[in-house]
Amino acid sequence: MDENPDSLGIRKEAEASNRQELEAKMSEAEFAAYQDRAHAEVKAQNGVADRVCGECTACCTILAVKELHKASFQPCPHECAGCAIYDSRPRSCRSWSCGWLLGRVPGDERRRPDKIGLIFNRETLAGKSYTVAIEVWPGASRESTNAYLLKKMSQDTPIIIREYQFRKYDVLTRTSQQRQRVLQSIQAEWHPKQSRSDSGAGQSMNGSALVFQDNQDRSSTEPLP
Repeated sequence: MDENPDSLGIRKEAEASNRQELEAKMSEAEFAAYQDRAHAEVKAQNGVADRVCGECTACCTILAVKELHKASFQPCPHECAGCAIYDSRPRSCRSWSCGWLLGRVPGDERRRPDKIGLIFNRETLAGKSYTVAIEVWPGASRESTNAYLLKKMSQDTPIIIREYQFRKYDVLTRTSQQRQRVLQSIQAEWHPKQSRSDSGAGQSMNGSALVFQDNQDRSSTEPLP
């Protein structure tokens, strides 16, 4: 028998909470080993065990790194042709899970974040885990091949698109019912004090207004290269 969706959500929320408590108790060395092992297992399962970041440094700019007092969408002082402190990078960086690196994004090296302008990860909102696509440069999600990629991925799992500098977001899903459920999760997490009639404005990671872009045309029939 399939698990009730509400029960499944509660169980996953409890699992996530327990994992966070466990991680908080780890030393930096323990956390590094734990994350490296977890990432290696996912890469192996997805058939990309040998995949590496290479010269891609998209996450180095996108991420806010509290240990380095670095805001999101700001250059990192350790960024070079890669990361100068990769083996000893802060926990905020090590916690990041790049969807392309882990094989969760269809495609090969041509789908690398620095080449398409989109970086994917999993984000928990209101106890539910979602795939989030973040623009590395303005308008990347609307480029034809990327629009096709996002549409294709949304047939299997909801995709939340966070536009450049997190000022706007959009949601792609297979059905309108799915979309409404995702919007409810976003509302609970990003706009807890506002109703949907308040235009969806909230607070982004860099302090600017966060606005929901409803019914944006992201359709594309251009195949993936």
